[in-house]
Amino acid sequence: MSDGNGNGIARRSPRRARALRAGAGMGIGVLVGIGLLAAAAYGQRPGTAGPEGRETAQLRVVQLVRGSEATPLDLWIDDVLRFPAQGLRTVSRYVQLPAGERLLRVEPLSFPPIRLTLIPGRPHTAVLIGSLEMGIRAILVADEFPRVRAPDPEETRARLVYGIVPESSAPAVTVWLQGSEGTVQLAQGLHPGEAGAYVPVPPGTYAMEVVSADADPDPDPVRKGTRLLRVQGLSLGLQAYYTLILADLEGDGDGEDLPTALVVVRDRPNPPVPGVIWVGLGLWALLLARFVLQHLLPS
Repeated sequence: MSDGNGNGIARRSPRRARALRAGAGMGIGVLVGIGLLAAAAYGQRPGTAGPEGRETAQLRVVQLVRGSEATPLDLWIDDVLRFPAQGLRTVSRYVQLPAGERLLRVEPLSFPPIRLTLIPGRPHTAVLIGSLEMGIRAILVADEFPRVRAPDPEETRARLVYGIVPESSAPAVTVWLQGSEGTVQLAQGLHPGEAGAYVPVPPGTYAMEVVSADADPDPDPVRKGTRLLRVQGLSLGLQAYYTLILADLEGDGDGEDLPTALVVVRDRPNPPVPGVIWVGLGLWALLLARFVLQHLLPS
């Protein structure tokens, strides 16, 4: 086409213009879809308003009740079945709940419900301990790990939960991690039913030494104290958070419980980028490539 002076004017055909507008709209739609998928993957953030406008929290359960090897437990929160068929050593997913006081009921048992107080805006872990014969207790701890940000590079973090009923005669403990990267004190003077804070730990493989708390605070706990438990081959990965639970899965409920097992719970994934985002980006790339092939390249 000419402008009357012999100069050519290049005009985009209406068909191609429509195709470009359609492609832009499709790209925006796909990006919005990726955002929605990512939001669904993370779930509703704790502390936001729930369906009824109330503050919310999150809860997961670690089931360590002696005698439940052949009897999975149904866990009800406020008369709603939230954690069905939880077997021994099961770690549940987080569920969104209204913050405040909640009642945890365990079936098929007839023990009184357990009261849990959930802090608004926080995820929590409830460690169920005890036995089917003597009763069940819950150690409720607020989880401090971030939901998005990873720990500092070249670092991991671990905390200890002393999963023994407080009324037992089990002693307070001091816990050391001994590995090629050095020795780290994970807890000192921790009593049954208590949980420690997250401690920075170099990633690597460790031997855990659990000794009575009357031991000298010395890096050689075997020499300085009474060993209660030793666990070898404890592997802690890079940029991850761990909850390490000392439990008694062999006692007879006579009140003389001692830690006999270590249950390792990885608190957050590594790497921190959820896989659904990568899936969404791949889908967007495929759709964009198809659009280019169909509408923009000459036939």
